Amino acid sequence: MPHTFGPDADAPVTLDRREGPFGEVVLRRRGEDFEIIANGCFLMDTSDGRSERLLIDAALAALPAGRTAPAVLIGGLGVGFSLARAAAEPRWGRIAVAEREEAIVDWHRRGPLDRISGPALADPRTEILTTDLVAYLRTTTDRYDALCLDIDNGPDWTVTEDNNDLYSPAGLADCRARLNPGGVLAVWSAQPSAAFDRALRNAGFQGYGRKKWALPEVFPTWSISQSGASESPPAGGGSPRTPGRPGPLARRPAPGEGAARRSVLAPCVAEKPPLPLRC
Repeated sequence: MPHTFGPDADAPVTLDRREGPFGEVVLRRRGEDFEIIANGCFLMDTSDGRSERLLIDAALAALPAGRTAPAVLIGGLGVGFSLARAAAEPRWGRIAVAEREEAIVDWHRRGPLDRISGPALADPRTEILTTDLVAYLRTTTDRYDALCLDIDNGPDWTVTEDNNDLYSPAGLADCRARLNPGGVLAVWSAQPSAAFDRALRNAGFQGYGRKKWALPEVFPTWSISQSGASESPPAGGGSPRTPGRPGPLARRPAPGEGAARRSVLAPCVAEKPPLPLRC
């Protein structure tokens, strides 16, 4: 008797689909995990959050010793791993999250993603800012000790074209203006960017360094760029920047796509941590 196969347990099931000012966002369930899709681009899922947690940890470790109750701004709520990590650390004094997609915020507050972010959202230190990160950095007068930015595949591979401004000389000047003296800028990137390295230096960031980690079977590799901000004004003008591009490459491979994406990012391997960041 021929074997009869049932429905594919790993087939994605769409739970919510919404149109917003920045396009379409979709929440899907695949088995026990949830996925966020934006304008057809697979962004992230809940299968593993090590890279998002490491971004928060690295920023805190890079702050000057003795900094009391530092404030952190997380750029992008995503599936909530970065927020949850920050809220689990009692040393943070204020935890602000800038997320422009109201649907994503709703999925955390009243949807299935609250299993990750629920305790963090209830933390009195947490504030959700439903706003575009680039616009917020340009217009707010708030200042932070750390900016942990995770809204793209990296400076050279943005999810939407508007995000290019974040990595431009003007965008980096806005980041620097929002940091307290000795503050830290941490940027999630799938690959190194020489153009962004130059832009950081030209924007007046000091103590620049890069960390990379290899995370086999989860996301092939990732890196962050960190800088300390000083009180002196930025030096010089900007430098040419490789244009960002909205593209189909996900920050974490969708099921069945890992092998191809690992080959793209294979050159990123573990290396020594950066030098301490000081003013």
